Amino acid sequence: MPGDPASDTTSATPSERLLTFLADQDVACPRCDYNLRGCRSSTFPECGTALALRGSPAQPRIAAYVLAVGAMAFGAGGSLVFGSIAALQAPPSWWAGASAKFMLASLAVSGVGLGLSLTFRRAFLRRGAAARWTIAIAAALIVGLLSLGSVVFFDD
Repeated sequence: MPGDPASDTTSATPSERLLTFLADQDVACPRCDYNLRGCRSSTFPECGTALALRGSPAQPRIAAYVLAVGAMAFGAGGSLVFGSIAALQAPPSWWAGASAKFMLASLAVSGVGLGLSLTFRRAFLRRGAAARWTIAIAAALIVGLLSLGSVVFFDD
């Protein structure tokens, strides 16, 4: 009730508000991912992480993740389409050329990268912004260059 001293959190310290919040909430530790429910200290005893209660967006910033997954999906999908057409129409000698090798490399790298991106989404999103963007841009460049190699060397 408003005005009730038992429910008044405006005079509580940040540490008290944190512990009150964690008393009955399932929240993952930002470092070790262990459940913080019932934690009785502002330093998590499992991994030593200092905890603080602060507001954040409902969804973490996922633009870098979307770029990485999109690049991998584009590379895997494009390679599958390109490879399917080649399997039906290309002469057997084409498979020994550079274009086929780039296409197969793009399929392998982007397929494995897509699987890893989807499997380790939470680990990716826990990284700092610079690391997320570095990984996403590197993934997009690698897949883009492999896909470009398939097109550039197509006639070989």
